[in-house]
Amino acid sequence: MLLAVCALAFLYRSEAFAGAETEREPWLDWNLGDRWTFSLPVEGSVGLGYLNGLNTRSIAGGIFDLAIKIAPRLRYRRSFSTTLRVDYAGRETIAAWLPERHIKGGVDVMVRPVSRLRLGLETDAGLVTRPDWPDQYQPQFDESGNPTGVLLPTDRYSFWHVGGIGFVRGSVRKRMHLEGYAGGYLRNYVEDPNYDGLQEPNHLVPADKYWLRGGAKFSGRAWHRRWRYLINARVDWIRYLKTYSRDAGTGETHAGPGGLPANPLQEFVRLRIRLRNSLRSLPLDSKITLRAGYERNQDLFAGYYTWNQAEWSVSIQANPWDWLSIVVRYEGRYRRYTQDGYQEGPDHPPLSEGVGVRMSQAHAVTGRLAFSIFRSRLQVFMEAAWRKNWTNFPDYEPYVFPASYAYSIDWSYSNASCTSGIAFKL
Repeated sequence: MLLAVCALAFLYRSEAFAGAETEREPWLDWNLGDRWTFSLPVEGSVGLGYLNGLNTRSIAGGIFDLAIKIAPRLRYRRSFSTTLRVDYAGRETIAAWLPERHIKGGVDVMVRPVSRLRLGLETDAGLVTRPDWPDQYQPQFDESGNPTGVLLPTDRYSFWHVGGIGFVRGSVRKRMHLEGYAGGYLRNYVEDPNYDGLQEPNHLVPADKYWLRGGAKFSGRAWHRRWRYLINARVDWIRYLKTYSRDAGTGETHAGPGGLPANPLQEFVRLRIRLRNSLRSLPLDSKITLRAGYERNQDLFAGYYTWNQAEWSVSIQANPWDWLSIVVRYEGRYRRYTQDGYQEGPDHPPLSEGVGVRMSQAHAVTGRLAFSIFRSRLQVFMEAAWRKNWTNFPDYEPYVFPASYAYSIDWSYSNASCTSGIAFKL
């Protein structure tokens, strides 16, 4: 039982279980006269558990998760609504030191001038704090200049973000909808005290960036709403504020003192297409959801970070009884760079596998078992997840790759975690 009592660093923010519970009207729902309605939905969860590995970090230990969402909403019939969102999600580590807290909020406004048209604006701002994380890029050295195996702490993985997106959504026919949207975002990271933009501009670089986004969605329902489908296509333009572009193959930036002038700041254009189909059947009140997608990242300078990626997932949700919900999900990803993405040389060891082209793949399996009580507004849940990432990009070895630093990072890794706790929705 204790194995199921674990909390999962990335699961409470994952979309794997989104929509798994039956939608219910919030308890706090008032009619303000004949036309206005005010509601105050509140939901959250608390869990205790165990985490083995966090991306490239080889850690193991207990963790405690807490998440809460509040979204007061004011509506005028079906023609206007405004929502204030306030979310908090935090993870506290018990053995290893990797705490993470995220607080964010925003205001959403939707106007419906005619029955088949909706106009909306969604804003978002927040702060992510990861205080004193052990930095894999800052090993500690002894008096002889050798790595001690201890990593120096840093706040440079913390950041604040702000952005917004507007949309126009219309019904092209009954149960078919078309939406266009556009927006922009900014993310600003904490600058590490050891970052030196003049002498070592490629070391401990703050990943500050902003991006513009535009796209379109087409969605619909059929077969008495048992089949739902969605096609989403979007384009992002991403510009980094302190990260320099890299040469094809070698990855050089020429940003150090002396030599050639530095490359321009890094810019990407990213195309993403997503397909989603869900089918709800009668046996066990089950639902099957299939997702597939394609993404291309175009490095606008020399193609070092140009890649093509395929993604896919399948999830199965079953509710054999009103008080029991079971969700299982598998997702995968395959990414392949171009010939400009890597080049063997004096400072670049050969790729571990493949035909001279950098590539990676990832697989993840997640599962959730939830027992509902008190009119399904309170749940006791158990979750588990496993993820494996593989790449032929060479591992970082101290003074081998890269030759000038004592980095030690294995880019191929496995993570596992499990959690159990209580979730509520009011």
